[in-house]
Amino acid sequence: MAYCPKCGVEVESKICPLCGYVIKHNIHTKPFSHEVMSEKKVTFLSKSQKKSIFSGAALFFAIIVSAISVTADLYFDRMVNWAYFAIIPVFTMALIICGALYLKSWVRVVVIILFFLLMLFMLDYYIPFANFFLRISLPISGITSIITFFVVYLIYKSKDRGTNAAGYIILGIALISLGIDLIIQNYLYMQFKFTWSLITTVALVPIAVFLLYLHHIFSKRVDLKKIFHT
Repeated sequence: MAYCPKCGVEVESKICPLCGYVIKHNIHTKPFSHEVMSEKKVTFLSKSQKKSIFSGAALFFAIIVSAISVTADLYFDRMVNWAYFAIIPVFTMALIICGALYLKSWVRVVVIILFFLLMLFMLDYYIPFANFFLRISLPISGITSIITFFVVYLIYKSKDRGTNAAGYIILGIALISLGIDLIIQNYLYMQFKFTWSLITTVALVPIAVFLLYLHHIFSKRVDLKKIFHT
């Protein structure tokens, strides 16, 4: 016995007597399932939903970096010490991304400058040394602003935004951590070497690579909507 693939009612011809659905298959040669089939619908995220996803991803990964930094600091030094130098710039980058997404024109620029001033103030507070602006604050603010600019630019220029945006954000956080580590080591010990930033980078880079692979390669070979039933 044949059934309508849309509403499930029993049919004797190619036109369903209940919903009027036109059956494309030959009902006399190909049996129908009792399971009701729904037509595939393609849904698109709105601009506000995309902004929420990108800003949420930036804040989420900033929290991850902060948790990793604090955990490593407590494990090795038994107190929160250098973790502040990772947490403050990373959250600054996340707030700048949120401001760039939600604010417009000159308000965006003013808010970003205020975030940088707040970052410099917090770093000055946790580094109790005088006259460190040229060797600490200015280089850190420069690295953070340049990397943040390129991250936002890459996301903005991406034709098909998805997991690649999160991958760019994570790579930006890793690069900022490496730069800040070098600047602080040079200021405190007059040497360039990586210390705590290696832990942050090792934790973040594989995640970023996986997200970029998921977007640029894997998503082209496999229909993710079918896998996740969306």
